[in-house]
Amino acid sequence: MHSYAIVNAAIALTLPEGTSETLQMVSNGALSIVVEPNLELETLQKDDALLLNAILAHDRIIRALFLQTTVLPLRFSAFLSEEELIADLDTHQSRYLAYLKYFSGKAEYRLKLIPLEILEIPIPPGLKGKDYFRAKKQHIQTHQEQQQLQLAQFEQLLETINRICPVVLSTETATPEKILFLLAKQTGNGTIQDVTKILQEHCTLYQFLVETALPPYHFMAPTLSTKKVDSEQK
Repeated sequence: MHSYAIVNAAIALTLPEGTSETLQMVSNGALSIVVEPNLELETLQKDDALLLNAILAHDRIIRALFLQTTVLPLRFSAFLSEEELIADLDTHQSRYLAYLKYFSGKAEYRLKLIPLEILEIPIPPGLKGKDYFRAKKQHIQTHQEQQQLQLAQFEQLLETINRICPVVLSTETATPEKILFLLAKQTGNGTIQDVTKILQEHCTLYQFLVETALPPYHFMAPTLSTKKVDSEQK
């Protein structure tokens, strides 16, 4: 049995199509888990094409549910029996409800910051000896200063955005690009529009791209069992 997301049991949902069959709900108390009963990890691991299709479907299904209600997205590795799911909901009912309350009206946004190309000032032609090495040193120093300015601006932006909404800095890229995941409100104060306004006013050394609203993938515990709910989430 494959699990997709934890939702409030009181919310009526139109369940999307599963990977290979109709989705169902496993419920306990105020919570339900959206599941695909006969989708087994052992079967998927025997067929690469089927596995890839299931991974893509996992994200598609969570996003479809997110358009209807607040969800706690589960990792693709969530393959547990119905008895285990019911026991988990029983053990962690209050914590999952706290998360659902905290994430209500919020969405995750992926923000990409691409550093603008540093304009290189060419070394004047014809320089020789000490004059050339002096110009070369100045060229390198100017480049390093521009990089430091970009880094300082990024750190300032990160601090400013973090005052508006929670931020997770991604380590998914080894390039100079910076990837941030933001948990912003969809209405009121602290929305993605507030963040965009700050970027438009202060992000002078980076090009930025804000992607569409997503479920809170990077702000949720990686397993079914929630180990901790921060004080602000209670």
